[in-house]
Amino acid sequence: FAGRRGGGLARAMTVGEMDDLEPAFVEGLRGSGTAHVLAISGLNVTLACAALAWLLALLGVRPRGIAMPCALMAWSFAVVAGLNVPVVRAAVIVSVFAVGSLLARRVDAWTGLATAALAAAWIHPADALG
Repeated sequence: FAGRRGGGLARAMTVGEMDDLEPAFVEGLRGSGTAHVLAISGLNVTLACAALAWLLALLGVRPRGIAMPCALMAWSFAVVAGLNVPVVRAAVIVSVFAVGSLLARRVDAWTGLATAALAAAWIHPADALG
């Protein structure tokens, strides 16, 4: 990803900033049906948190010590990516599981998903209604 083009593509694929992409390139992606590679989603948050958790585990940090750095990473990513709904949902789910880990409580996926849906509706009410 060297140069302006590559750097623009890397920013678009990681944090959704597409200002440096040429319109013809974006149209080419749309025309070929591959524009989804530029979409920022919960997967991006999950991959970033998983990489951080793996690195901290390699450094000998215990699981309870990994939880809050992962939540902080998720929210930092969400803010940089513009707080779009899929990223907010993922950050909330990571946070719910982080709090559960800190409190030594088991959190099921439905609790995380429900909390994420409520938080996303609170942050983006128009998206929840439409």
